Amino acid sequence: MKYYLVLFAVILFHSAHGQQNNNTKKIFFPKSDFADSTKYQRGIAKLSNDVIKLYSNNDKAGYYNDMFRLYFAKKDYPAAISSLDSFANLAVADKSLQNMPGFHYRVYALTLLATPDKNAGTYDAAYKKTFNELYITLPDAGKAQVNDVYQKADAEEEKIKFISLVKDHVKAEDSITIGEAVNFIKQWNFWQVYSKTVTLAKNQIAAYETYASSKQENTLLGLDEGVILSPMAKTFIINVTVVDVKKQKLLTNAVVGITGNIITSISTKTNTAIPAGATVIDGKGKFLMPGLTDAHIHFFQSGGLYTRPDGLDLRKYVPYEKEMEWNRVNMQDVLRRNIINGITTVIDVGATNNFLQLRDKFKGKSFAPSVYMTGPLLTTDEPPSFKNLGDNEPFSLVTNEEEGRKMVQKQLPYHPDFIKIWYILEAGKDKEQSARKYLPIIKAIIDESHKHNLKVAVHATESITAQLAAENGCDYLVHSVDDEIISDAFVKILKEKNIILCPTLTVFGYSAKTYG
Repeated sequence: MKYYLVLFAVILFHSAHGQQNNNTKKIFFPKSDFADSTKYQRGIAKLSNDVIKLYSNNDKAGYYNDMFRLYFAKKDYPAAISSLDSFANLAVADKSLQNMPGFHYRVYALTLLATPDKNAGTYDAAYKKTFNELYITLPDAGKAQVNDVYQKADAEEEKIKFISLVKDHVKAEDSITIGEAVNFIKQWNFWQVYSKTVTLAKNQIAAYETYASSKQENTLLGLDEGVILSPMAKTFIINVTVVDVKKQKLLTNAVVGITGNIITSISTKTNTAIPAGATVIDGKGKFLMPGLTDAHIHFFQSGGLYTRPDGLDLRKYVPYEKEMEWNRVNMQDVLRRNIINGITTVIDVGATNNFLQLRDKFKGKSFAPSVYMTGPLLTTDEPPSFKNLGDNEPFSLVTNEEEGRKMVQKQLPYHPDFIKIWYILEAGKDKEQSARKYLPIIKAIIDESHKHNLKVAVHATESITAQLAAENGCDYLVHSVDDEIISDAFVKILKEKNIILCPTLTVFGYSAKTYG
C-alpha cells in the first residue's frame, strides 16, 4: 500500500511539473471574435471559458489569483468569489492585509449578484452597501491599499491598453498562448471594473474618511457624553421660587412644567396635577430664573497670554497653531462652564470655519448652551499674525465691494448664524475720511448678507464708524463707542432701526490686567 501511495504522489508531482510550462501552449483565438467592440464581451467570455479548462500554475496563490479573473470575465461571479477567497487565504502572509486582494472585484461581483434586475439606481445603492460592509472590516493597511488602487485607477487608460492588445491581435494569427490570453483577459477586467466602480468607490472612501475623522474628533471632544432631550419628555420642577424678571418679583412654591426643552407651564397653585411618568425635580430652597446670554465671545480666543498675537506676540514661545488646537479641544469645557454659571446662550461674534463645524457637534447636548456663531470676521485690516491659517483663520481681508460680496458667499456652505464685520480705520488718518473710504465695502457686505437672510454684526468702536454702520443697515453693534460720548441722535437711530448694542464693558479691563 505504501508503494502505491508513493508512486501516486510521484505521478502527481510529475504531472504538475509537466504542466508548469503549459501556459506557453497556444490555443485557438479567432480574430473575428474581436472584429468590432460589440463582440468584445462575448469574445472575452468564450476565451475565458477555453483558458479555464487548460490553465495551470504550481503556485497555488498565483493560480487562484488568475482564476478569479477568468471566472470574473465570463461573469461566473460565484466561482470568481470562491477563487478570491482561496487567493486571499493563500497569497497574503501578512495578516494585516487579509481580504484586501481583489477587493474591487469582490465588491463588484457581490453587487451584481445582489442586483439581477440590472437597474442602475438599484446597482448604485447595492454597490454602496456592499462596499461599506467590506471596507469597514479592513485593517488600516488594507484600507490604505484599497484607497491607493482607486486613486491610481484610470478606466480610460485601461480601455486604451485593451484596444491596443486587440489591434495587435487582429494583425496576428488566430492563436495565442495561454499566458498571453490571461493577460488579455486581465486587461479587459481592469477596463470593465474601473469604468463601473471608480467614481462610486472614491465617493464611498471619501464618505468613510469623513465619518472616521468625525468619530475620532467626537471621541477627542468627549461628544459621547451628554443627553439629547426627547422633544416629548415631561419634566416638572416643584416647590421652586421663580424669578419673574419682567414683573420684578419672586413666585414662591411654583410648579414649572417642561416638555422637551421648552417651558410649557408655570403654576403657583398648591394642587397642580402632575401626569404619570413625568420626571419630578424638587426645587425646594432653590431659585429658577431665565437663562443668561453672553452676547460677545470668541471660541478661537482662550483669554490667555498666547491667544492674540496681534496684541502680544509670543508665538516664538508657543506656536499659534498649538493655541488654536487647545481652544478647539477645550470647547466642550467652555460650554460646560457657561451652563454651570447659568448661561444658556452664547453668541460668538467672530469665529473660524473649523469652529462653525464644531458648533454643530454640540447642538442639542444637555451640557451645552445654544451657540450662535459667525464665520471669520470680514475686515478692512487683517493682522499679519492671523494670515495663512486656512480654516483656522479668524479674519478675511476685504479690499473692495465685490470681494465683500464674495466673502459672504464663501461662508454660506458653513451655515453661519450671522455675518461679522471688523470696521477698522487706517492708523493715523482722519477718522471720518477713513470711515467713508471703507463705507462702500461695509454696505456691500451688509446688503449681500441681508440678501441671504443673515443679520450683520459690526465691530465699530469710533463714533463715526458706529453711526455709518447703523445708518447703512447693520443689525448688531458688538461694542460701544469709546472715542466720545454717544449722542441722542445716535441713540435715536438705534431705536428706530431696532439695532442691538452690546457694550462688552469688561473686556478691555481684563485685557489690560492680562497684558500688565
